[in-house]
Amino acid sequence: RSRRRRRRRSHARRGPVAVSVSQSVSPSVTMLLGPAIACGVAAVAAATAVGARRSFGVDGMARVDLDAVADELVKELEHSERNYTGRVLAKLPSATWDIMAFKGEIECHVHEYSALEVTVERGQWFFDIPFAQHRIILSTGDSHVLNANMPHREGMYGSDIVVVTGIFSPPLRANDTVSLPSSYCDPGGGATRSSRATTAVRHFRFYDQKE
Repeated sequence: RSRRRRRRRSHARRGPVAVSVSQSVSPSVTMLLGPAIACGVAAVAAATAVGARRSFGVDGMARVDLDAVADELVKELEHSERNYTGRVLAKLPSATWDIMAFKGEIECHVHEYSALEVTVERGQWFFDIPFAQHRIILSTGDSHVLNANMPHREGMYGSDIVVVTGIFSPPLRANDTVSLPSSYCDPGGGATRSSRATTAVRHFRFYDQKE
């Protein structure tokens, strides 16, 4: 019995890498990282409020003040001609966590192999996807998950710079994001337009490579 107990205790010490975001994390994080958990790497959401501010942490690394980073990103965009800036919060074999600030929108595209969860930290965000009947509007605290290979158009909704955190699982690979015709992301297209996306990705990738 003593040997069994020792083995169980030593096994318990080999815990997975833990990733935590304070205050609120949607259950979709666990869904996105399902394959990663099966491989022995788990994401753990911990509701540990730090005052009214939000923070992000990974085992073995100092916690990051998300509000402070968001302030920095917004200031960068306010004095820049660019419409996007961001930081990588963490990168594991199973997923990457990013924080991004936007003004404007990103045209219709698809991520071939990575699912994506977006959570709005401040401002408002929108998605146009063919399975929705209308534009999806997200406000501060809202999250939305996109399956891999889902055509989508996204960006700032309203006049204020928007800050979002994003989880790509698995991490984006080189040339994983492919531009598509605008009509592929128009709401209301349903399965017909989505099923054409795979063919379209191959088509546009072929001509992109030839150029």
